[in-house]
Amino acid sequence: DGLEVRHRAALKYLRGEMFRQNDQPKKALSEWTWVSKARDRLYSTKARLAKTMLELSEEIITSEEALDRLENNMRFAWRDDGLETQILQNIGMLRIKTGHYYDGLVQLKDTIRLASYNLIDTDLIVADMTSIFRHLFVDGSAQNIPALEAITIYNEFPELMPSGKDGVKAALNFAEYLVRVDLLDKAAQAIEDVLKRRDIDSAQVPVIGARLAAIYLLDDEPNKAISALQRTGRKSTPKKLYEERQLLRARALSQLDMMNEAIAVLEDMDSADADRLRADIYWRAQQWEKSAIALF
Repeated sequence: DGLEVRHRAALKYLRGEMFRQNDQPKKALSEWTWVSKARDRLYSTKARLAKTMLELSEEIITSEEALDRLENNMRFAWRDDGLETQILQNIGMLRIKTGHYYDGLVQLKDTIRLASYNLIDTDLIVADMTSIFRHLFVDGSAQNIPALEAITIYNEFPELMPSGKDGVKAALNFAEYLVRVDLLDKAAQAIEDVLKRRDIDSAQVPVIGARLAAIYLLDDEPNKAISALQRTGRKSTPKKLYEERQLLRARALSQLDMMNEAIAVLEDMDSADADRLRADIYWRAQQWEKSAIALF
């Protein structure tokens, strides 16, 4: 009798899968509803998982409802093979879909460990995790999640960092995110780490160095700002970028109360930004008349 139940459950499960692939979701759900109640644990579990994910894709249930089913009713329904891996992978992805990025990535990482132990291919899970990391830090979506969560993800999943230009972009985006939440020292360190990368484009170095200097100035670290500019200077720097870097250098010197040196840096610059900075430097030195003249 048990064998007959299994055969019927297997047949109806496969019929459900056939209906799903033929874009007949109602018929698929009908087959899987029967199998989910059958007295066969393997096919009942497979059917409950398939039914939940199909109902989600058909918008019959929400991501939150699907996650609740899997977390509370199916997490321990089957152990130690590919079916358990599927359940746990879906739990991880649903956590992410419901906005719990860190918890989801942790679940996916744990799923990879389980799958590797059972000699199950993990390429798809790794690809999902890499895509999520890119979404957060290359595409910039990390700004939409809590600060602590974004920082924790970035620091705890370094293996997901892409290489080349995307890796540089991810690190720089993360640094800008840290600036927005006023973690200036951590932002500066993130950019310092970028400058140490071997795959960084040399043409980007003066641009990145200028941003690093600006962050150091925001953090009242003028000496470090000057150091950043010195380390990232290049002979072939475009004029506009060169002038931007000179403005940063002058502002750093001004913060060090080196007024004459700061003014000397601006000597050959006649832009509106240079004039405003001259006025600011003179104002800082309490030379009110020269400050006013610099603006007119």
